[in-house]
Amino acid sequence: LENSAAGVEVGSPVVAADDDEGDALSYSFSPEAADFFVLDDQTGQITTKAGIDFEVTALFNLTIVAADPWEARVRYAVTIDVRDANEPPVLRGFEVQLAESAPPNAVVGTLRADDEDADPRHMVANYSLASASEGFAVLGDGSVVVAQDAAFDYESQRWFAFSARVMDRAGLSDDTT
Repeated sequence: LENSAAGVEVGSPVVAADDDEGDALSYSFSPEAADFFVLDDQTGQITTKAGIDFEVTALFNLTIVAADPWEARVRYAVTIDVRDANEPPVLRGFEVQLAESAPPNAVVGTLRADDEDADPRHMVANYSLASASEGFAVLGDGSVVVAQDAAFDYESQRWFAFSARVMDRAGLSDDTT
């Protein structure tokens, strides 16, 4: 349900019965629920209004009111348990500070990523190079290091570019250069 489009049905409709034959019932719920859900006032069907973020609110407790034309009312407690969806991690910008004489395996920078997932099964698993790089390697923890065969000469090349990747445990990834 997390990140669902608007209009997705949430469970079965809330159904009430009236002993007075022919009375039409109407349904309503508390105003705070209206930020996230729509309640069909004729059928009792709850649908999503906007994307719901599991990491912000994982559980909604709603009160649904069914009323007949004579204002007789009954209240129903409805709990909506939001299912978590895996979002991809996002690499933040990074910068490498490099001394011309840096030895192999010297740490010259660190990659960092944001991953909104609350579920540890979906959090960042590792960092790597997204494409071949001259002079650099990326360790699984995000450390950017000088490659074994690297030789840097400031006078002939003042900057380098490489692409890095972060991947979560479910295989979703993000690349940046």
